Amino acid sequence: MKKYTKETKIHPCRLEKSDILNIEELIRSDVETKRTEDFSVNSHLHNVDIYENSMNDFLNHKDLPKILSRLSISIIGWSKDNNIDKSIDLTFYDNFITLRVSGDSETWVNGKYLQLKNFLRTKRPILWFLKTTPVYMLRGALFVILFSGLGFMITRFILGGLDSVGILPPVMLFTISIFDTALSKFQYIKIYIEEKKSFIEKYNSALLIMGAIGAVFTVIGVIIDMF
Repeated sequence: MKKYTKETKIHPCRLEKSDILNIEELIRSDVETKRTEDFSVNSHLHNVDIYENSMNDFLNHKDLPKILSRLSISIIGWSKDNNIDKSIDLTFYDNFITLRVSGDSETWVNGKYLQLKNFLRTKRPILWFLKTTPVYMLRGALFVILFSGLGFMITRFILGGLDSVGILPPVMLFTISIFDTALSKFQYIKIYIEEKKSFIEKYNSALLIMGAIGAVFTVIGVIIDMF
């Protein structure tokens, strides 16, 4: 029998405990399971692996941290003639999220795929685009600027002393380095098992935006000073 499959990589997400329960409900709907192990949820942490066949058991596990970045949810469904006719795999892991839906019915596969994908779309953070190819290229450019700027300041210092370096170049490099560090701290996936966010976690997007604005104005200031 022919099988249909749709799979994709998902943008960054910020999820809460209630979102995980909603995802379980979406995954279980229209899927007929026969055994307890047909549904599984697990997380490979640094010091322990947590595996359960119930989302509630998983979320109530004593070793579960307050914030997760690794979570896998899988389910298989059975037809009336005892054949596996449906499967869903959703994986959250540090720097990627993947969704895979397979089944005998093309209509069901397309529908379930869009249902889960659209739900996760509503959970992407404001600055989700920071984990896209253009931003990775920008960070590469920032590294070149930092390296070149450092070489420029060293050369100026050797040739003309500290006064020849000026104030703007060090300020520019410091601002860019802070901005790049903030970009590197932006995590692809965060699942809040307990709603206790720190100040940085609550205002991470605002801090990144302020850093970006500061970096832009600093670079503009340096360009104006050069001319």
